[in-house]
Amino acid sequence: KWEQNYIVLDWNPDKTDVATGNFDGLSWKYRDDIGEIVFSGEGKIPDFEEDNLPTWSNIEGTDHMQDIKLIETGNATEIGNNAFNGAGKLVRIFSNNGLERVGQSAFANCTDLQVVGIQSAARIDKEAFINDAAIRDDMDIRNCQIVGEGAFKGCSSLTGILLGESLQTIEKESFALCSKVETIILPESLVSLGDSCFMGCAILRTINIPRGVAAVPALCFADCANLQKVYFYGDCPVTWQDNCFNGTHTDITIYYRAANTSWDNVGASWNNIPVIGLDKFYTRPLFI
Repeated sequence: KWEQNYIVLDWNPDKTDVATGNFDGLSWKYRDDIGEIVFSGEGKIPDFEEDNLPTWSNIEGTDHMQDIKLIETGNATEIGNNAFNGAGKLVRIFSNNGLERVGQSAFANCTDLQVVGIQSAARIDKEAFINDAAIRDDMDIRNCQIVGEGAFKGCSSLTGILLGESLQTIEKESFALCSKVETIILPESLVSLGDSCFMGCAILRTINIPRGVAAVPALCFADCANLQKVYFYGDCPVTWQDNCFNGTHTDITIYYRAANTSWDNVGASWNNIPVIGLDKFYTRPLFI
């Protein structure tokens, strides 16, 4: 529906405050009438401590963190730890292609955040978007190499996750409780999955395990209640935890390439889950 592509925000002419600042060449300007902060120049938005968050204001005693609705990071290469942690009215983030890192808890608990444009980020750190339950549609992070622990945990309105060929590591609970995610295609570059990384992706039906992944860790796909098909593109995992598929669909089946002899000793089932060798898979990883 067309209305899903637009965000309508209020303009308040009674709010006249304008705040500015600079981080070693990266400037910022905040307009209170529209709740927008825009960055210009070159540099990094620095790290902040959780108990000493920025106010994005020039007036002592005034804190605009809870007024920010729109963020344009411009040519910032990093968005530091806790930079916008708890910005409860934030609805949209837009970044240019120079963004390399989103820091720990940078946008944690931004409960109204809906639209996120961070396509160029190579690293998304721990809990960067945790509990941002309003983020919608697909999360495009196709340049990301490392998705940190709990980075998108609890983003319960996401419907898809777009991953790219640069991805190597998905850490613990990275996408846990993303309960509306329907589609995930893991790229062939991936080599490491963390504990519980997709736990609670309740409507996910199919997943591919790339050939470079040698271990399926604890609770990796636990409580993915609709998960029915798991396609292994490489060797039988060196290690996989007994509970990695706990709480999945009763008809879940593991598939592997029939010509791969590393699966010979597994037999017809693993942990009471049917294991079937196929000459050809009818789905395969796709990269955009």
